[in-house]
Order: sequence, then structure tokens, then C-alpha cells
Amino acid sequence: MMTFSTTVNCKHVLTFQKSLKLRLARLKGPKPCHYMFPNVLKHIEENDVTDTQVKHLTELIVTHTVALNNSFDRYFPKERFDKLNGKKWIQNPFAYENPESLLELGSTPGEETEMLQLSSDPLLKKQHECMQLSSFWISISSEHPALSKARFQRLIPFTTTYKYEAGFLVLTTIKTKFRSRLNAAPDMRVALSSCKLDWNAILKNKQAHPSH
Repeated sequence: MMTFSTTVNCKHVLTFQKSLKLRLARLKGPKPCHYMFPNVLKHIEENDVTDTQVKHLTELIVTHTVALNNSFDRYFPKERFDKLNGKKWIQNPFAYENPESLLELGSTPGEETEMLQLSSDPLLKKQHECMQLSSFWISISSEHPALSKARFQRLIPFTTTYKYEAGFLVLTTIKTKFRSRLNAAPDMRVALSSCKLDWNAILKNKQAHPSH
């Protein structure tokens, strides 16, 4: 499930995608430029590297960069950014204080009514300035249910399959053909957890079993 950090930080993903395309353009030019890869450039300058070796090295970098670029295009297609750009009211709903400005949002009547109420409340505007974006929307979810539901639906299309792929990889690692009957759920929960274990605290009260 995506959070509001997706809306705020999607520009960084888009910037990275553009930087990949720029690197490819420089590498595929008549005179490939390696300044974006300082370690590679240093290796070429400090060692007796032939033109053939440089060409081969450039081809390897291009192959890897193309694969990386294709992965990002698949996970974050341009259409999803276009959808988010059309929902800037999620970042700042108070930028639409003028009733006529609501026409460009394409909102439902219920959403428009709540937007008018929200943008007219100076107390909520102050809270919006002082609170994190996610905390602000959570705090008004019961008071403005239509807007809260709308912002949630707008963010969902930006999800990726990364966690699903990570989970499948862990499952295939744990549950091999030799352990096909194993219930992998408990082990997967530990393997996929983002919590860092404090092993010293866990083992502090455990007694070691000496070898016999």
C-alpha cells in the first residue's frame, strides 16, 4: 500500500528515469562519454586500456543501463505520473480556494462540497502547514470521507510489484522441493519484515547448550 510519500517523492523517481535516458544518449553517441561513471573513467585514464576494451566496457554499461531503464519504465510508466500530476490537490488542497478552480479537478459533487469546506477552514489550513501531509489527511478522514477516499484511490495506481516479487523469491528459497510440505508463512514473515532484530537482547536470557 502506498503512502503520501509516493506523491511527494515521485519526482525523484522521474528525475532518475530521465538521468538514465541522458546517460544512454551520451553512451550511444559517436564519442561515448563516461563522466557519469567516475570509477570507470578513472580506470580508463590510469590504465593502459585499448579502444577495443573501452568499446566492450561501454557496451556492457549500455546493456545494464537499458535493462535498468526498462525496469523503471515498467514499474513507473509515464501514465501513472500523469495521473498524479492531475491530482495536485492532494498535496495542497488549499490552493483551490477559488470555486472556479475546482472545475479543473473533475471531482464528484460530494468531493467538491468537501473541498469547499476544507479550503474555507483557516484552522485546517494552519494544521496543513504544521503537520506532515500523511498525518493531516488521516486527521480529517472522518470529517471529509469523500476526499479521503478520493486521495486513496488516486495513489493506489502508483503501486509496484516489488514486494510481491520479493515475497515470491523468499517463498521459493524457503519452500524447496525437499521441504514442499513446510508451512513457510512464519519464516516468510520474519524474512520480509522491515524490523531490525536486536539479537543481543533476544539471546541475553537464553542458555547455550554445551556440546556433549
